[in-house]
Amino acid sequence: MTADNDSSPSSLNTGLNRRAAELLESIEYRRMETPDQLEDVFRLRYDAYRREQFIEENAEKHCTDPLDKTPNNTIFGVCLHGKLLSSLRIHVLNRTQRESPSNLVFGDKVDPMLDAGKIIIDPSRFVADQAVSRKYRALPYLTLRLAGMATLYYEADHCLSLVRPEHAAFYKKIYRSEKIGEERRFPSINFPVELYCADAKAIRVDVGQRYPFLKATPSELRQVFSTERELTPA
Repeated sequence: MTADNDSSPSSLNTGLNRRAAELLESIEYRRMETPDQLEDVFRLRYDAYRREQFIEENAEKHCTDPLDKTPNNTIFGVCLHGKLLSSLRIHVLNRTQRESPSNLVFGDKVDPMLDAGKIIIDPSRFVADQAVSRKYRALPYLTLRLAGMATLYYEADHCLSLVRPEHAAFYKKIYRSEKIGEERRFPSINFPVELYCADAKAIRVDVGQRYPFLKATPSELRQVFSTERELTPA
């Protein structure tokens, strides 16, 4: 019996690791910064959220919010042969830079960690092209891989996940995330969210052992995250 047909946890990991490693060789992580790049991301978000009726229609047919313009965020695209497949926004939080989706909704949970001097990665706005996601089942893992990479590059203490309750199992399985905030509402989005938190040490050690494709070399981290606009020191 092949690994893809075996339903044991170890064999499922093997199949996922193989597919993800193959796709990783072809994709490109791109910082989406130009007006045209951002328009592509905002349109992808709009299509994904409207498909599920999570947002109202708008004439521009794009989805953005004020947190897209904060100095501590970067919007990433995952591209294949120049085509945008998926996107993830990453906020990096410390004592002096606190704006992020999780802190907007769960400030009572996040601010005490920042007051204690913790560095936190807060990924959000994860969206993907529906047809492409069906073709490449490893795409969600490789998109969210950016969050784990960010914890390494910024030497973060925690990685947050502001997620719909029905998606929580994914984050608990992959990142060993634990729920620290019960259901609340995010402004302008028609679904409830819970707050989960992963220990960065687990991402560096445990997650990398179970899912080798989530690991990243120092050179890849620099290539993806290094920029003239660096995070203000805590």
